[in-house]
Amino acid sequence: MQRVHGQSFFPQLLGKEAPSKEWVHIEYKSNRQIRTKEWSYTSKGKLTRVNEMGRRENQPEEQGNHADVRNEMKRIFASIDGVVPERSLQSEK
Repeated sequence: MQRVHGQSFFPQLLGKEAPSKEWVHIEYKSNRQIRTKEWSYTSKGKLTRVNEMGRRENQPEEQGNHADVRNEMKRIFASIDGVVPERSLQSEK
């Protein structure tokens, strides 16, 4: 059985205040991604900016760009998978 990582939005359907997530995890067959208001990141490492309409822009970001965003997305994937992310060499200094 697969663990579901989620949060109910039922209170919001009733018109009540409720906390919302900063990201969503989308999984279809073997394709996985994390979406935020600004970014889409796939489990294959493709990072794409999301426009104000919520659509991905045409060009993915270069691999070396936005290391902070990539690291955060990797951390989210690790938390979903129940994996403790490796500490970076920088944090050990």
